[in-house]
Amino acid sequence: SFVTLTNSGTSAVFADIFLEVDITPTSASNKILLLASIPVSSGTADRMAFLKFIGGDTASSLSGRAIGSRTPCHQSVYFPGSNEQMAVTMNFLDSPATTDSVNYKVQAAPSFTNGNLFINKINFDSDNAYIPSATSTITAIEVVA
Repeated sequence: SFVTLTNSGTSAVFADIFLEVDITPTSASNKILLLASIPVSSGTADRMAFLKFIGGDTASSLSGRAIGSRTPCHQSVYFPGSNEQMAVTMNFLDSPATTDSVNYKVQAAPSFTNGNLFINKINFDSDNAYIPSATSTITAIEVVA
């Protein structure tokens, strides 16, 4: 499926893109390696998209990362032209310190105050062979400490 994030006047507002995974660590000292690949596009040139993992202890990696008004994120992508789709890859080693089930998600935010951000599709989506039908993936791997 695809997601369209419509910005209504405020930049850098993160939203779920319905990409998530659950994992239950076997030891509280083990870490979780998160991997994600997300096709992202914008219908407007000279824009950016921000992406981040949430869940576990991922927030601590972003805490205190803002420099001035800059938006903390795990990855970003720049669209020099309009209607470009970029493959965003992310990886992060989390330390959830639990043996309870942990839910991880990916959230995205447009850096601009108007226009749309697209996940798994492009702006001029139509039913043609030259239009991609892309897929996002997220993987969580337990790393024994």
